[in-house]
Amino acid sequence: MKHSRNHFRQRHHGPGRSSGRQVLGADEYSHYRIDGSPDALQAIRSGSLRATTLQPAVFIARLAVDEANQFLKSGNTGKPERQIVPCDLVTQSNVDDYTDLRR
Repeated sequence: MKHSRNHFRQRHHGPGRSSGRQVLGADEYSHYRIDGSPDALQAIRSGSLRATTLQPAVFIARLAVDEANQFLKSGNTGKPERQIVPCDLVTQSNVDDYTDLRR
């Protein structure tokens, strides 16, 4: 079964990523995660992960509460249904800036 690069990125995590060279037929590849969890930050520090994006969970939760409150008061949030929330790219060069994940 032939896998697309997108399939590999979505489906193969942890030990499975070691088969990435075989699945992709590539000599080199990079592994990234999208969660900014403490284990992802440690993996970046150890060199087993190149990058992650930090989803600002506390910011998102506060935004949700504020907009729910606005909706209950006025019947409208005044915001579009879909909103872009900025995420930080965490790499080896800035991983030590992320000791407090409550951003």
